[in-house]
Amino acid sequence: MYKLQSIEEYGTTRVLILENVDTGRQERCFDDSLLLDFNNFEFMKVGNSYQCKILLVGKVDSAGELFTYLGKERVGSKKLLKLAGSDQSLYYLDEGGVWYTLQENQSLMVSYSRKDLIQVEETIHPSLR
Repeated sequence: MYKLQSIEEYGTTRVLILENVDTGRQERCFDDSLLLDFNNFEFMKVGNSYQCKILLVGKVDSAGELFTYLGKERVGSKKLLKLAGSDQSLYYLDEGGVWYTLQENQSLMVSYSRKDLIQVEETIHPSLR
């Protein structure tokens, strides 16, 4: 569960500052859902809490941050790797051909350039429908 702390508007894209209510960790999540469909994440209001899924835009890389592989999960039309960070926050990563070499609870390093919001409650990002 994440509480929306603030929204940085950039025209048709925005950055949402979300706080994980369990860990206190703040996440800066990119949201371009308004560009792609009328069924988007615009309904989110500052101060409210939501079930969210966050995609790490990156790849498995030995120079990255440490995560634990929890398994595969389908989000909309896409099968993604489900990962836990060091504080047990959950993230998703495009499988990129590495899933077949991973075993549950295996550690892996991930380098990422940003975090994208891909699901809020039952609303899935338009690119994954």
